[in-house]
Order: sequence, then C-alpha cells, then structure tokens
Amino acid sequence: MNDSQGTSLELHYIRTTDGHEIDFVLADETGRGTHFNEAKVGDTQPAHLLRKTAAQQPQASAIQLVRRTPHAFDVAGVGVRPAAQWLSDLEA
Repeated sequence: MNDSQGTSLELHYIRTTDGHEIDFVLADETGRGTHFNEAKVGDTQPAHLLRKTAAQQPQASAIQLVRRTPHAFDVAGVGVRPAAQWLSDLEA
C-alpha cells in the first residue's frame, strides 16, 4: 500500500501478556490499526484476539487467512479467507 497507493502504513504485530496474538497489524501515521490479519494453516474459527479487536475497532479490516479452507466466509466481524486466493488478489 505504501508503494502502490501512496498510503503511509507501518507493519506491527500484537501479543498480549496472556499469549494471544495477531500476526500482522497495519497502522496509519497516528498508530491506529487499519488492518488486522491472522495466519492459520487450517483453523477456520477466528482467533479470540482477532474477534475481540474486530468488535472494538469495526472501522478496521479483520481477516483470518487460512491455508486449508475451500471458501471465504465471515464470522463475527472477521473475514475468513483462503490464503492463496487472498494473496493472489493483492495489488502489486
């Protein structure tokens, strides 16, 4: 997004003291999260922290990328997406 759209974003991750995490967080210039992405091999149940964050920040995108899922669907404000398809759809 920095290169293709001129949007200034930073890449982070979140880990709580009790061990929950979100793998990829894009944040704008103010530090506010705009995209929250979790990567899983086969778990299609949205991660607890990702669901919680999606509920607290509905303006942001919350996606769980799953290597082994045949189709895309939404659960509790989180998009569950096949990882290969989602990655191939990214703009270069």
